[in-house]
Amino acid sequence: MNKWIIFFFFLVTYTTGSAQSLTGCVVDEQHAPLEFVSVVLLDSTDKKPLAFTRTDADGYFALSCPEGKRGILTFNLLGFVKDSIDIQHFKSGQAVVLKEHSYNLKEVKIKAPRIAQRGDTLTYLVNVFKQRQDRSIADVIANYTTSAIPIQKISGIILFFYQLQDGLN
Repeated sequence: MNKWIIFFFFLVTYTTGSAQSLTGCVVDEQHAPLEFVSVVLLDSTDKKPLAFTRTDADGYFALSCPEGKRGILTFNLLGFVKDSIDIQHFKSGQAVVLKEHSYNLKEVKIKAPRIAQRGDTLTYLVNVFKQRQDRSIADVIANYTTSAIPIQKISGIILFFYQLQDGLN
């Protein structure tokens, strides 16, 4: 019985001594808590991740660092400057302040294709083919049946597939 007590004591001592708990809070410059901040513990030598977590609604996080490992805590959230702290300089329970950072995005223009084919159906933008004198969809189709809009003849029947755009009747 004494052997089991000694064995259990060494087991508990070994498992509690094998990891270091790192806890803290991440806030912005106005000291408001930041939710969903990625907190990654990277190995100092090869920069491989050792542990990962995200902050909760109150900005708190907790993760374990393997004993004997030297690492760097990185904090990352879109809209804020990425921050890193060596765990030798990090005190458990410490508040980390992230500074806001704005990103300028390039303008993106999306243009729909004039004619698109999906299976056996053709769709096209009527307003691209519309002329000033056109009053109905029939006028637009009549002007372009021989050149711009592909048509298909099956048993003498001309099939038109179109998508009505811009409220043209």
